[in-house]
Amino acid sequence: RVTMTTTTTEYPAGSEREAIAELTARLDQAEANVDMAWVILCGALVFFMQAGFGMLEAGAVSRKNVINILFKNLLDGSCAAMAFWLLGYGVAFGDTAGGFIGSDPHP
Repeated sequence: RVTMTTTTTEYPAGSEREAIAELTARLDQAEANVDMAWVILCGALVFFMQAGFGMLEAGAVSRKNVINILFKNLLDGSCAAMAFWLLGYGVAFGDTAGGFIGSDPHP
């Protein structure tokens, strides 16, 4: 036989609203943290994909051209990272212009 007891806590009238507001703020912060972790994970996957593509290209060319191919891939990833830093972050995370894309270069 299992018996369960439940307890109810009564809050003063004003503290329920404060508790809900605090919980909402914590949930908003948790959502922002999960979003940022997702962006970092996806960025890391893109860079690993770039490295894998470099290995694929290095295997497809003659031995004397391997250094050129790998340097091209390194330059491609570096230019893409700087372009995202300059433009992409503001478009992805800036204040919205009409609800579609961000309009700030650096929020």
